[in-house]
This record gives sequence, C-alpha cells and structure tokens, in this order.
Amino acid sequence: MLPATFLPDSPPESVRLAIPVMTPASGKRDDLTSHEDALVSCGIYGPGQLIYTASHLICSPVTGKIIDCDALSYSFAVTSKKGLKIRVRYGHDMTRLMGEKCEFLVRKHSNVTAGDTVMRLNTAWLRQQQVAPVCVVSVLNASALKALVPARTSQLTAPHDVLFTAYA
Repeated sequence: MLPATFLPDSPPESVRLAIPVMTPASGKRDDLTSHEDALVSCGIYGPGQLIYTASHLICSPVTGKIIDCDALSYSFAVTSKKGLKIRVRYGHDMTRLMGEKCEFLVRKHSNVTAGDTVMRLNTAWLRQQQVAPVCVVSVLNASALKALVPARTSQLTAPHDVLFTAYA
C-alpha cells in the first residue's frame, strides 16, 4: 500500500521533473480505493486514478511509445518520453471476454502523442456483459516518483484535461 503522502493535494517542494498525465477518456475521476478489484484499490498495480466513463475511445495519456497492447485485459501500456510508464485498463475481470469488441488502433512499439486514440471499444456490448464502465490509469514505475497529485476537478474531458501530475 502506498503512503498517504504519495497522493498529496499539492506538489512537493523540491522536484526536478513534473509530468502531466492526461485523461484517456472523458468522465468522472475518482481514487483507486473505490475500485471493486481489491488489487487495484490497494495500489498493487501502482498508484493512479480511475475514470467512470461512457466513452468508446481510449486515448494515450502521455506522449511516448506503446510498450504493450493486451486485448485480453483490455489494456495498454505506454512509456512517456521522460520515462514514466503508464498502464491504462478498461473494466474489471476482462479476460473472460477473450478480447471481444476491443480494437487497437496502434501497435506495440508505435510512437503516440498524448490524446491519440489507442483503443476502441463497443461500450453497448460491454454493458450487456455487465462490465463496469471504468478506466484505470496507473503508474508502473512509481518508485522513482516523489508524489502524484490528482486533478482538482472530478469531471474531466479527454484528451484536454490533466488526470494527475507525477513529480520526480
């Protein structure tokens, strides 16, 4: 579990690097602790935020390179130009759907700009499968960070709004 100071309300005093992470899908921002998956809510997959969304398009939250595209888990990972590794995952317990209705618009090793659409979903079909419309955005290499500061507002618009800022 991450220390409470890892998600402060303001940036730490001494930082050498601030990396804004954009929201990959429009919707309502919330803390990972409200996720139904215990591993996500306790921060096992890394610190971050989640978004309750109705969007069928999922964008890259940073400019960088796609390092993983996993249709079975409805997720992708991207490394920013500054070295921050982010995983974006839609839904919960998605392997049961075998990647159905999950289409990647970019390939692994592709360069992307923050806001580029990476994944397209059939959200109507996913609702019929009782998939919660939640998008989890987590930092994979958080040990190098001093803090993550979430956006001050809860309603965010992709790809224009910052979801959180990572400070190193």
